[in-house]
Amino acid sequence: MVELRPLRDKYVQVMVTAHDHLLEFGRQRVDEPPPPAVRPCQGGHRLVIAELTDVSLGRDQLRLERISPDGFRLTNTHTQITVNFEGQELAPGANTQVRLPVDVRIGNVQIRIEAAEAAGGQYQTLSERPSSIRGPRTPANPMTSLRATIARGDHQTLLERMEQLVEVLQFSASSPDFMKRVADASIDLIDLDHAAIILWKDNHWALEAIAVARPSPQSVEWSFSRNLLNQMRELQRTMFSSPQQTMGGQASMVDVTAFVAAPILNPAGEVIGAVYGDRRAGVSGLSGMRPPIEQMDAQLVEVLACGIAGGLQRISQEREMLEFRLQFVNFVTQEVAIMIEKDPDSLNGRDADVTMLFCDIAGFSRISEKLSPQQTFEWINDVMACLSKCIKDHGGTIVDYVGDEVIAMWGAPFPLEDHAAAACRTAIAIIQSLPDIDSKWQHIVQVPTRVGVGVNSGKVRVGNTGCHLKFKYGPLGSTVNIASRIQGATRYLRTPILVTGATANLLSDEFPTRRLCQVRVKNIDTPIDIFELASAPTIDWQGRCRDYATALSEWEQGKVQDAVNSLSQIVATYKNDVPALVMLARAIEVWSTGHTEHDPVWTLPSK
Repeated sequence: MVELRPLRDKYVQVMVTAHDHLLEFGRQRVDEPPPPAVRPCQGGHRLVIAELTDVSLGRDQLRLERISPDGFRLTNTHTQITVNFEGQELAPGANTQVRLPVDVRIGNVQIRIEAAEAAGGQYQTLSERPSSIRGPRTPANPMTSLRATIARGDHQTLLERMEQLVEVLQFSASSPDFMKRVADASIDLIDLDHAAIILWKDNHWALEAIAVARPSPQSVEWSFSRNLLNQMRELQRTMFSSPQQTMGGQASMVDVTAFVAAPILNPAGEVIGAVYGDRRAGVSGLSGMRPPIEQMDAQLVEVLACGIAGGLQRISQEREMLEFRLQFVNFVTQEVAIMIEKDPDSLNGRDADVTMLFCDIAGFSRISEKLSPQQTFEWINDVMACLSKCIKDHGGTIVDYVGDEVIAMWGAPFPLEDHAAAACRTAIAIIQSLPDIDSKWQHIVQVPTRVGVGVNSGKVRVGNTGCHLKFKYGPLGSTVNIASRIQGATRYLRTPILVTGATANLLSDEFPTRRLCQVRVKNIDTPIDIFELASAPTIDWQGRCRDYATALSEWEQGKVQDAVNSLSQIVATYKNDVPALVMLARAIEVWSTGHTEHDPVWTLPSK
């Protein structure tokens, strides 16, 4: 931004940067601070250069507009007062083209307008704005610098130097001490006497790493040109100086013959640091004037600055990812945390084909009232740990724990082609894990631990189902509700695992299933086919399935007496066929009341 500096009474200096395109000059208005002051205006800045009472110039007196990179249009915007510049007069309303620096006099005020980059010497810049190692280093021989190598046509050494440059840039993506390595490489590749990485922190320049090619016989402490760095930061360009240019008068820089600074940019294009280097006269082992910094030298420093930018971005991203994982690992599964890292927009919600599993501990209330709170807590923790392991072992995502129930999902956050099969394998594994729980807890809870598992497949909406106050990743939709209701149906059909027709249709013959009936669950009018999934099918499983299918067909066709006879035969033939016994009780109830017409769909009384 433009800078307004008072040099002495009624004499001000205006420093115009490359970003300034419109400047307006005038005396103070009633609502403006006293001079010198810079205020924003439409399209640029307004410079207050005289007090309200100084009527030798107007409130709207002069306009400076950039018309080319180094050309400006100077316009006298007042209707009466003449402006003097460079010994000429600019009449009211007139304009002329000028190049900086230019001296202007308006009334009692003298103005010196110049380019900011000229304030401390005419530094050279690269025309383009930059885009957003191995073992101990030995001092470089100036004759093996990259510039000298190219001049000699030494292609083998040139190849080695380019490989070194590539290696340095690769380190920027992996090495924790990459800044020091880049400083070392700057000396090796570009024949610098000092190379440093300097970062812009808390509005000042802070030295992060430095490399020294040769010791200096002088006792003056090394320093860098803040003037050069400030102008580099303002222009966002790589800048370098020739020996005759001013060095700012610092005692620590009196022996400097040339220096260079390339900006380190963050992803937003802001300057956050610089790769800085210099050459100095009288260093140990060398005599005479050190060579100037040339354009190719500056370009190589700029390449190294890009490597630093990449390394800093990597560190920032790793820190953000670590903080993210530490924050979210307590609230979501690892799968969800990884998904959000890769695609934060996924929290907004998307449609997914999934299989839901609800698993509830049977008789939890009855059991827990016989235990102490501590025993209940420890028992439920062990049970949930066992169920959760089964889910994780089969690639499931744990959605939630609700009291004595665990909810899991397959097919989100990451798509899974065989989500139904994975969920059903999990259901079987859960039932098969219960003996391990009983071996530890049955003597305490006095009864075997039993669960009911309900499984359903379909489309859901997954994402943040909570709000900005409390995050919760999970699914929403009728598929979820039906899975919950089917889990509740296990209490009525007295079987540990029930799956819906939507899930059964996705399974191969590997899974032992049989259709039990159609049910109508609470708040869902559409009848749902439910299937038993056997965790350990008996040797007569095929016969059970065949005979039960016959009885079910008779029931659904309204042949109640035939269904009673068939179900009675199943109960007598096959040991412990509890679902058949439940269906027989329903059929006998209808048959005994003499109902010739009945609804074959079982409307369950509760969730």
